[in-house]
Amino acid sequence: MRVAAYYRVSSGKQRNAHTIDSQRTAAHALCTARGWELVAEFTDDGASARAGKLHKRPDFAAMLAGARARRFDAVILVAFDRLTRSVDLGELGSILGTLQAAGVVVVSDGGEAIDLNTFGGRINALVRAQLAAEESVVKADRSRRGRDRVARAGRPPCPPPWGLRYDRAAGAWIEEAVVAAIVREAWARSAAGESNREIAVEFTKRSLPLPRGIKWEHSAVARLLANEVYVTGKWRANNDVVIDVPVLVDADTAAAARATLLRHRTGGPKVRRGVYLLEGVARCAECASLMRIHCSKSRGHWYRYYMCERVRNARLYLERCPARPQRIDRTDERVWAAVSAWLARPDLISLFLEERGGAASSDGKQALADLVEWQGKLAALPALEAEALRLRERGLLSSLALEARLGELVRRQKVLERQIEVAESVARGARLEGVQVAALESTLAELRGRCAQATPEQRRELVRALCPDGWKVSATTIEAEAVFCPGVGSGTAWPNRDSSMNVKLDATPCNGQLHIRDYEPFDAQRPRRGGGSDSFPGMEDVS
Repeated sequence: MRVAAYYRVSSGKQRNAHTIDSQRTAAHALCTARGWELVAEFTDDGASARAGKLHKRPDFAAMLAGARARRFDAVILVAFDRLTRSVDLGELGSILGTLQAAGVVVVSDGGEAIDLNTFGGRINALVRAQLAAEESVVKADRSRRGRDRVARAGRPPCPPPWGLRYDRAAGAWIEEAVVAAIVREAWARSAAGESNREIAVEFTKRSLPLPRGIKWEHSAVARLLANEVYVTGKWRANNDVVIDVPVLVDADTAAAARATLLRHRTGGPKVRRGVYLLEGVARCAECASLMRIHCSKSRGHWYRYYMCERVRNARLYLERCPARPQRIDRTDERVWAAVSAWLARPDLISLFLEERGGAASSDGKQALADLVEWQGKLAALPALEAEALRLRERGLLSSLALEARLGELVRRQKVLERQIEVAESVARGARLEGVQVAALESTLAELRGRCAQATPEQRRELVRALCPDGWKVSATTIEAEAVFCPGVGSGTAWPNRDSSMNVKLDATPCNGQLHIRDYEPFDAQRPRRGGGSDSFPGMEDVS
């Protein structure tokens, strides 16, 4: 069986103690005993396995990539906690899910095989992972409590400020003579008017000791002069715990140094934030992630770029997006040119206006025709009622038949009045829509004329309004789907068991409820109460 081995230790102290060698020896011994072929070894020396630390484990990512490529059948761990100590279930799922999908068996704790494609293997892996995560949480909590206890006792829970030291024998804070003199000299030189760069050059020439081993540069001097602990003697060592330490710089020197820093500011005037057309709406064409604003220096000039989120924060993802950053000035210029050209297309605008105008005209003509027809039917109802009364007087119609016929006339009158109301509303809406289409044509003509004089804020607003679903940006193309007029809901509908539908409208013409069902032809042979005829001349179905 082909196997891979993964080794990891968490701290630099363990790395310096070469504890990885013991894990490697154990893995080689297990492969020899089982007759396995060791095809790959992955080592993360001094890398934590806690949540959010995957980007600091490059060999772990390589191991997962090898699993996806089916380069080995099992992975050997000296203990399961070498794999992960994450309390994040999403991160844990991405690790175990990758191994499960690849069919890789986890071998840990002296040779126990955990098959993630079996029920027992999944339970075993989850329990071990949670135990490892809980152990990490308990250790971190114990460490925090220890640091807090040490800080409250006045001792340093972490590396102290440069130039100060805690004397455990005397139980008090003291100055480190050589380093404290360097700190005082840096403050004094700054108070005398020297810049941070001049101080760094002088200290480098004299080969003075370096703070925390970094190089003497203007930034190192700036951090040294920004540390208020040298002036106040108050060191916030652990959260809210403040430790009293010796003061190295007097207040007058500190004030003069601050004045010098203000005079020697090299940042220049504050740069105003620009207005970018696609900020917040640009998405990567490769992975569909949001494009962020990124600033970098090239050939002595600062440029801003649209950069994919999976590139800008690649350490947070298992895989880096291959998309390249795009210069904002060039991209925005291309986008605005495309938007201006699109708005200026007479065929596109004309087609849209013609479609809307034609629909409004046809709806209005049909509504007027229906209105004339239904008004004529409504005007004929009194004559039909008089005809029914004459038939009753002549004894040709029974009382029950007369009552049914008059009830039918009342029902038809209500239906016609409602249909006339609907037709009038549709006709008014068609006339209003025609006016709106004409106004839109005028607005678009005015918009074309103002595109050249639009401010950056107006351009961004127009771009977002035309393409609310976002823009896909790549090195070669910029794509977006323009929307002229989004749909507007006018009510709610729900089906019934008999295939009919109830509709509740929230807009004109009927601000109320409707009941809709399929049309059924009238059955002339169905008997009616009273024995009279179901219809009489001049009555047509208007439902």
